[in-house]
Amino acid sequence: MTKLKAYLSLARISNAPTLVSNVLVGSALAMPLSPDIRLPSIILAVFMFYTAGMFFNDICDREIDRKERPERPIPSGVVSVAEATFIVAMLFAAGLGLLWPWGHNVLVAGVALFGLIVLYDIWHKKNPFSPVVMGACRGTVYVIAFLAFASSTTPQLWIAAGWMVLYISSLTWIARSENTNQLSSYLPASLPFLPAIYYLVFHTSTWMIVAVLLYTCWTTYSLKFVYGEKHRNIGRAVGYLIAGISLFDGILLTNTGTTWWLLIAWSCFGSTLFFQRTIKGT
Repeated sequence: MTKLKAYLSLARISNAPTLVSNVLVGSALAMPLSPDIRLPSIILAVFMFYTAGMFFNDICDREIDRKERPERPIPSGVVSVAEATFIVAMLFAAGLGLLWPWGHNVLVAGVALFGLIVLYDIWHKKNPFSPVVMGACRGTVYVIAFLAFASSTTPQLWIAAGWMVLYISSLTWIARSENTNQLSSYLPASLPFLPAIYYLVFHTSTWMIVAVLLYTCWTTYSLKFVYGEKHRNIGRAVGYLIAGISLFDGILLTNTGTTWWLLIAWSCFGSTLFFQRTIKGT
């Protein structure tokens, strides 16, 4: 493994497009989207946080990876713990620095995201609530992007963030079953469909129907690799569900009336799948 590929693997860089659609949703919930310097700044800041979190996750899991995935960059020796730790510190600092110009509330939300990422990485193995913590990380991305364009939050923001927490929590719960023979119930698989039903009830436009249909079909297909006896592949299912984050974002963008940005969310979905062919998303 080359150094560059090791860095990209540690960062799970293939999943980065889903961060773009996350930021678009948070921004669209605050105001009609238009070209603005805040948008790329927030996207870059969130990318810094995400990458730092992925690096730190491998630092925390290095002893387990030595036994279960010795080919990973840190246990294989391609990237040292000291090197990875330095990168984590620089990325978190850079992320906070990018958020600082957009106000106190945005910075506080950034600090909250930092805390959630560190909490998850340090405590996710034995913490039964770690899927919720992971979900809260993504939900906080909505909050950061929203506060960059608005002075206070709204119920619509918290509803959207809550649904994202639910989606990521179910995804993470499924991912934790990768080393077991089967999932104990179908409950985690049913949760991602709830937000689609919710938004379809309150917004029955043609674009919403299309967005919900695409999201539902993709989620169903992804879950085939969780519950299918012949083709069970949890890693593949989780990678597909991660890409599906952007399809979920597409539903939220349609609900805000920013249909044009739905197409960008769909492109983020396609980009994630494309990059996952080279760099694993999990």
